Amino acid sequence: MAEEMSRVLEMLQMDAAQLLEFLKGQARTGTRFHGALFALLRSAYAKAASDGMRSDILNFLKCYIDYSSTAHLEGSILRNLEDMADAMPASWAEKLREMAARLENGMAAGDRRGNVLLLQRELFPYMSDYVGRTHDMGLPRSLLTMLSLNAVRYENGTEERLLEAFHQLSGYAAFKDQLRGIDGQSLLALLRSSWFDGETGAVRFANSITAAVQRAMRGECSAEMQQAFQSLMGAVLVNESVYMPVNHYLLPLMWNHRALFSELWVDPDAEGDGGRAGSRQRHTMKILFKMDVQPLGLFDIILNSRGNEVDIQVSCPERVVPFSRQIEQSISQILERNGLSPTQVIVRKLERPVTLTEVFPKIFEGKNCVNVKA
Repeated sequence: MAEEMSRVLEMLQMDAAQLLEFLKGQARTGTRFHGALFALLRSAYAKAASDGMRSDILNFLKCYIDYSSTAHLEGSILRNLEDMADAMPASWAEKLREMAARLENGMAAGDRRGNVLLLQRELFPYMSDYVGRTHDMGLPRSLLTMLSLNAVRYENGTEERLLEAFHQLSGYAAFKDQLRGIDGQSLLALLRSSWFDGETGAVRFANSITAAVQRAMRGECSAEMQQAFQSLMGAVLVNESVYMPVNHYLLPLMWNHRALFSELWVDPDAEGDGGRAGSRQRHTMKILFKMDVQPLGLFDIILNSRGNEVDIQVSCPERVVPFSRQIEQSISQILERNGLSPTQVIVRKLERPVTLTEVFPKIFEGKNCVNVKA
């Protein structure tokens, strides 16, 4: 446990350049939709004159997500089958494990089409037959449902499906000039190049926290430490939620010999309709900082940016309030040095921590969300 904590604390020693790279790493790992191609798709979606074009863009993105999730989906499918075999009587489990081994070999060989056929023609009929004959409506049936969802995504993410969806887009006038000359292999190479590097500092930090949490949950530290690790891991997992309509980043570091933990929640489209054509509303970005600074306490900072204009509201611990005027002046000077215009800077006492939904009501309203189940 001490070794894992030592690695985590070592990662918190960052200078300004390393901190910037750490945040950029989280941004890269938090989305798969970056690069020139996806910028073009965003622009085309915003300007699309028909629902059919928007639907085709979304269909391509779904195929891309499933294609880029191949390793994850294959691991999930194999775990589903393993859990299913464990829940079955031995007389049924033996054949299921044999088919699962064939599937795993096919995955190792990259035979996606053969794997899909094995799932469709042998594994699903066998598992459905088991549930039907034994009337086992418990765990096996639930696992069969989970396997079905993973298998549908696995089939949808084939190279053939992805290229078919891409060629459907290239037929629209909005894409003809920009996509001209991009063949299937060039597209696949372009998409693979946009995948994030698994060796970023943000990923290494998440892996170290995961290792520490695993040991803590095995009882290698106090109950208080276990609760703290659970809360931290919950914050890490928020980054993976497909239902969260705002971006979320972690900022743990040692700064001027003080421990600081912050969470950043960023809505790049706080006002307007997410960039749809015809919107003349001024673009606004909203950011919520939640910082816990030892030994001062909790800070809540809400920032709104409209072009070069910025307004900031800082809610601080009571012991910091006497310095509020100096803090306001310092923040204004920092903004001006970076070419921004502070329209309003307020520092006041923190009465209670602000909730996420108070700052970003769209979380409840369901705006700017994608129906990932469709």
